[in-house]
Amino acid sequence: MPNDQCNFCKEEFWGSNCLINCNINCKHGNDSMSSCDINSGNCKHGCLPESHGLQCSLLCDKHCLVSEHGALECNQMDGQCRLGCSNGYKQTDTGCINVGDDGAGTSGATVGGAVGGAVSLLAIALVIGMFIFILRRRRKDSNSGIEADARADEEARTYEQLQERTEQPIYQNQNVDDNGTDNYAVLFTDTNI
Repeated sequence: MPNDQCNFCKEEFWGSNCLINCNINCKHGNDSMSSCDINSGNCKHGCLPESHGLQCSLLCDKHCLVSEHGALECNQMDGQCRLGCSNGYKQTDTGCINVGDDGAGTSGATVGGAVGGAVSLLAIALVIGMFIFILRRRRKDSNSGIEADARADEEARTYEQLQERTEQPIYQNQNVDDNGTDNYAVLFTDTNI
């Protein structure tokens, strides 16, 4: 029975029949020609920058800080950023996440701030509205009191004037002219002539 398994593969191949290419993100080492293990395909010397995993087939998080060489660097095994995450992001077990990310891609801090600001503005507007309402109500009540006092004074004067008129005799000598002359007396004096 022929043995289909290779004990050695050409450079950059692996697998039982040496038909699978090593991942291009595997680093090359000085001690061997191949960058990956013959039977597993795992990278022997680690990954090139911006990749991770046993076979260097996973890419680093795009929010990892860039190294001095201009490449994203992350841990080969778990993909965690070696230099941390860029501004506005924090590192977690699942990679860099937006600070305040609520899972829907929207910043919870931004939404919370907007809602809080709107509620604050509404509360301020309500307080100002109540203050204006109370001032107008007091002004109206004070004006109503002044008007009521003026009406009461007018009614009192009218009542006094009516009382003065009722104390005078009901009839008056209508024959007296503006000079105080009694017209009847003048008339009678003329008839005696």
